[in-house]
Amino acid sequence: MLAHLGHDVDATVDDALAGALARVPWDLINGAVGIGVYALERMPESSALLAQVIGVLDAAAVVAPSAGGLDTPARWLGPDLRARHSGGACDLGVAHGQGAAIALAGAAAAWGVANAHALHTDLRAHLWSVADDDGDTAFPAVAGGSGPRRSGWCYGDPGSAPR
Repeated sequence: MLAHLGHDVDATVDDALAGALARVPWDLINGAVGIGVYALERMPESSALLAQVIGVLDAAAVVAPSAGGLDTPARWLGPDLRARHSGGACDLGVAHGQGAAIALAGAAAAWGVANAHALHTDLRAHLWSVADDDGDTAFPAVAGGSGPRRSGWCYGDPGSAPR
C-alpha cells in the first residue's frame, strides 16, 4: 500500500527504530533481534541500523571466562523458569533467546558489520560450553538449567542455531 512512497517510508522506519534502540533498554525479549532481521532484509540500505542492533546485543552480552552469553532478565522469563532462575537466565532457544542472536550475528558478519563476527564467535562458544551428551538433546533450554530437555523448533538441538 505504501510501496509508491518507496525509500522515504523505509528511511523513516529505519530512523524510528534507530531512535527506539537508543532510548529503550533492548534485550532478546524486547525485540532487538527482530529489528536486526528487518535491517537484514533491507541491506545494504539499513547497514547503520543493523550495526546499531549488533552494538546493542554486544553491549548486553555477559562476558564469561570462556565466552559471552546473553541473559534474559527474570521479569521476562515464564513462571516456571523464573521460579528456578530468580536472577535471570541465558535462554538458549531461537524464539526468545541466544539462538536467534547467533543467527543474526552470523548474517551480519557476512555483511561485514563491525563486531558481528566477534559476537557470533562468542555466542557460539558460549552455547557449546553448556552442551553435553546427557539425554536426547545436547542443548538445554537455559544455560545451567536443570530439568527435562526437549527438542523442538525453538529449543534443544534444532532450536539452538549453533552454527
